Amino acid sequence: MPFGWGIVSTGKHPDIKIAPAMAAADGGELVGVKDSRVDGVFVSSPNALHAEHVVQAAEAGKHVLCEKPMATTIADAVRMLQACRRAGVTLAIAFNLRQHPAYIRARELVAAGTLGRIVLAQAQWAFGVRGRDGSPPRAPLTQWWDTPELIEGASTMMGTGVHSVDLLRFVLRAEVDEITAVTDGQTVARPLEQLACLTLRFGNGTPASEIL
Repeated sequence: MPFGWGIVSTGKHPDIKIAPAMAAADGGELVGVKDSRVDGVFVSSPNALHAEHVVQAAEAGKHVLCEKPMATTIADAVRMLQACRRAGVTLAIAFNLRQHPAYIRARELVAAGTLGRIVLAQAQWAFGVRGRDGSPPRAPLTQWWDTPELIEGASTMMGTGVHSVDLLRFVLRAEVDEITAVTDGQTVARPLEQLACLTLRFGNGTPASEIL
């Protein structure tokens, strides 16, 4: 029997990326919402709702793939883990870039010493079009990314910055010991950052910089 997927919360990301991937993958089938054939759910709701939706899915006996960030507080993350363990279901977070062959190869090269000692690592993630001011307009279904109460206080860092940090951890096989960050400045009228510059030091001594 194919693994039946359901999606919690519609939007641009599930529509153009996740649903087509589910349909194309072997051994799975997108079966809809509130359907007894659902074996697992993809949670793509606003960040502030992840914990509630994951707990509800676990209590219904469904495996869960949750969009990042997993949660916006440590307490919520613990609650999600506990709910899934009680229900005996799998909880996974969508840090998909670790599965990309290029990053896996980079990790292997670093581990083998092919690149020598890594004295500095850099990551950059950018959007927009050269010569055009500001960020590209968002589609109506993704407007919650511009709502502080739903995204929970961070924009660029929460949306894509976590991927860059996670890839540095993955490729270097090390964890972050120190971090400093400067953003483009938030105001009452514009409370969410659009640009962030990070400086990190990993446990193995490697410094890193990141521009988002």
